[in-house]
Amino acid sequence: MKKMILSLVLAATACTATYANSNTRDHEKTNVTLQTALQDLKQKLTSAPSGTTYGVVSSRSGSIVINTPLGRYTVERLSDGSYSFMGMKARLISAQKGIYVVKTSLGTWKLDTRRGTVTKK
Repeated sequence: MKKMILSLVLAATACTATYANSNTRDHEKTNVTLQTALQDLKQKLTSAPSGTTYGVVSSRSGSIVINTPLGRYTVERLSDGSYSFMGMKARLISAQKGIYVVKTSLGTWKLDTRRGTVTKK
């Protein structure tokens, strides 16, 4: 379960970074927006009270609730075995020795948990 959550979060991060870098016309505006978002995230993390825990809050009937610095989100398991998170659909294709291949609505991604890398296939 934890590996699937890690895979989804890494895939969402990679997809967001890829989308942000693909728009060259608004590159400067995007940089400012990303810097502002990172500053807000940093502020939320530093102002969080001691003992604040981020990660899986609950898991019921296929849905997983995740607590993040940006709020609580629900990862829903769909009838075909895939997961839906923040409008993105993801399905685990293969898992071998810490390397996961995840097919998402935004492409197919290779997640290497040992190296901490995400590569679009």
